[in-house]
Parts: sequence; C-alpha cells; structure tokens
Amino acid sequence: MTNKLKKILIYTAWSVLFGTVLALFYRSFSLSILLLIAFGILTHYSKELITQYTNNRLSIGLLITLEIIKFTILLYFAFTYSWILFIVLIVTSFLLQIKRLFSYFDLNRFYDYLSIILNVGVINCLSFYVHTRFLSLTVVYSLIPIVSLFLFLNRKKVYFI
Repeated sequence: MTNKLKKILIYTAWSVLFGTVLALFYRSFSLSILLLIAFGILTHYSKELITQYTNNRLSIGLLITLEIIKFTILLYFAFTYSWILFIVLIVTSFLLQIKRLFSYFDLNRFYDYLSIILNVGVINCLSFYVHTRFLSLTVVYSLIPIVSLFLFLNRKKVYFI
C-alpha cells in the first residue's frame, strides 16, 4: 500500500469518524457509512488524478470509471435517504475536485480552508445524518471547535493532508 493511499484512507476515515461516534448515541451502526467512506476515498483519489494532470499522465478511462462508481453511490444515497443529501454530496465532490481551478487563480489557501470545512464539517454532519436520518444542532456546534483546530493547524502548516 502506497503512502498516498494510506493518507487518503486515514483522511477519509477521520472525515466520518466524529459524526459516526456521535450518531451511535442515537442509533446503532449503519452499513451505509461504508458507502460514504468509499465515496470519500473515490473523491480524494479523483482529486489526486486531476491535480497531477499532464497531457500524458491523466488516465481518462480510470477517471470516468471512478466518476461512474461515485455517481452510483450518490444515486443510492438519493433513493435511500434524500435528494438533499445527493445534492450536498455532489457539490462537495465538485468543489473538492476543482483544485486546479483554484490554483490557476492563485487561491490555494482559500481552497485549503474550503477543503477542511467540507471534509471535516460537512462530511461529519452527513455521516451523522446517514446513521440517524436527522441532523442535530449539537453535532454542528460540537464540530465548530474541531474545524477551527484544523483551520488553525493548516494556517501554521502543521496540517498538510
């Protein structure tokens, strides 16, 4: 297993961990969280493929396959949970994959902050929602210090994922 894949797995698991732990107080473990983790892994891997894009290195077939698998997972969430979850996941995935556009306009720092808010804040809230089918303000309020910590660590360049 390569270091990049380990980093993606750890980062994706962290993205859903807090929401899952908080959801266990309300309901038992849901296996749909594994699909949310798979969606996160595919999104980060697609982002890495697009970020390393050069005319010779981008594998269009692999990227299309990843996007089809992600869209299938999104359809599962849309029909099982709600269309709002579907829309939020599409927007999150799109914003995470357009890193090259932010780099082109020299907005790398803004992208880093947006990425932390989406990964730590939104994905944890969605993992709570997948387990419980409701969203508590307690979860949102408890994520504010965690997101703030990650934003602070990113500002100090300690957090580099």
